[in-house]
Amino acid sequence: MSDPLAAAPDTPRRGPGVLLIVSLAFNVALIGLTAIMWLRLVPPPPHEHDARGLNPMALMRMVPAEQDRIQAVMDRHHARIRELHQHAMQARRELFGVIAAKDFDRAAFDKAMAEVQSADSAFEAESATVTAESVELLTPEERQSVAEQVRKPRGWLRKMFRRP
Repeated sequence: MSDPLAAAPDTPRRGPGVLLIVSLAFNVALIGLTAIMWLRLVPPPPHEHDARGLNPMALMRMVPAEQDRIQAVMDRHHARIRELHQHAMQARRELFGVIAAKDFDRAAFDKAMAEVQSADSAFEAESATVTAESVELLTPEERQSVAEQVRKPRGWLRKMFRRP
């Protein structure tokens, strides 16, 4: 009897090449998924917390001619926005401390929750003020352009990379 491996020396070996291609495809997919996860998990800057994408940062992208003036508004409010953001984060830390306590105290929880809501409201009000002052700088034509851009439907690729 002859050896089956010795009888077929002309048989091409495709194993390593196929494995290399599969490995490459897997790595590309893994890098893509990691990038998507990172983009979704990294919090936006404090000025981008406004609802529905209408915020000073978005306005600067939509109306580049007014970028310097909008940046000046943001700079004027930056310290206050930062302070309010830090206060909101501190209020959340205190709330989590109440939740993590060995014995649950409903009164302390209600107080901490009210503080979180108050801090969030103050932050949102200041953010809305920055947005309003930025919109005031725009001409009627620029405001019309912004309104059209905000209403414009987004493509599937942008939806995939947006934050939840």
